[in-house]
Amino acid sequence: MAEFELELIRERVSAGMDRAKRQGKAIGRPKLTDDPQKAQRLRQAVAAVKSGTLSYRKAAAQHRVSVSSIQRAVRDGWESTTSDVTSWAETVQ
Repeated sequence: MAEFELELIRERVSAGMDRAKRQGKAIGRPKLTDDPQKAQRLRQAVAAVKSGTLSYRKAAAQHRVSVSSIQRAVRDGWESTTSDVTSWAETVQ
């Protein structure tokens, strides 16, 4: 009985998410690069790490972004230019 109810809930949730996606609504947590100020801080942190002037941890502290965001951006080949913010954000989503 409980398994049947869980399956019904899963189906309703899935249908609701599909409908929201079709309507163009964002699903999930907002991306760091959705906010222009945070994206700028991430660009600066990535540039500092790639140039070798700061470590990941120091760049994260100085630019107020997480170490994992910098690591993900560097790992995914994100460059520190303005046009790359959008393309990187699209690949991460």
